[in-house]
Amino acid sequence: MKQLEINDILSTVAEMERHLPKHINLFNLYIKEAINLAIKGKTLENTNDERNYSYDIMLLISKIALVKPLLDGTKEIIYLEVSDMWQEAQISLDKILSVLGVDDIAKESDYDNGIWALQKKKVNTYPDLIELIADEMIILGTKIASLRDTDEDRNFVYDLTLLLKNFSEIKALIKEEKVEVILDMNMWDDAQKSFLKVLEIIDIEDNEKLSNYDHHQWVFRKKVHS
Repeated sequence: MKQLEINDILSTVAEMERHLPKHINLFNLYIKEAINLAIKGKTLENTNDERNYSYDIMLLISKIALVKPLLDGTKEIIYLEVSDMWQEAQISLDKILSVLGVDDIAKESDYDNGIWALQKKKVNTYPDLIELIADEMIILGTKIASLRDTDEDRNFVYDLTLLLKNFSEIKALIKEEKVEVILDMNMWDDAQKSFLKVLEIIDIEDNEKLSNYDHHQWVFRKKVHS
């Protein structure tokens, strides 16, 4: 590739980042996969494999740049020629496309011809969050009213305040401003159930590996769909 062509590709990739969530750094993704390919290619140096893996590393960034029309919305589907890529480079490309929210919808016949049909992943639509919260607050209010003449001494004002605070923190996940949020879940059981019920509907889950349940510090993230 000529230097002028490389500069155009890098400029395109830089523009693509404007269409991505803040937590996704496209250049970092590319560098990570380029290093992986270099390591894999190094193992072939003393073999009969004549693949020019350094060329594939350059080819990878140019293929990524071709996806820009999907990210900026100027095209709904693009067809990408990948038969000129090393198999390992195709795997790296697929990893990056997955992070960018791009699906391969090619038919088997297209694969045989070395062509990927790419489309931006469908964004899930969820019920209005405000309505979901309002519904749960009404349910909780009814439960609190039923406990008015009992010995229950729970501080419901605190619980409901914490519940609303946690819902406001979750917005950062919905807007993809954050990958994870840590929330204080030391609240009334019914309030906690209402919170988790809404999160289930909007595809947000707690990270069991990172959450500290004993200290009520739960880590939440968007569900990862395979």
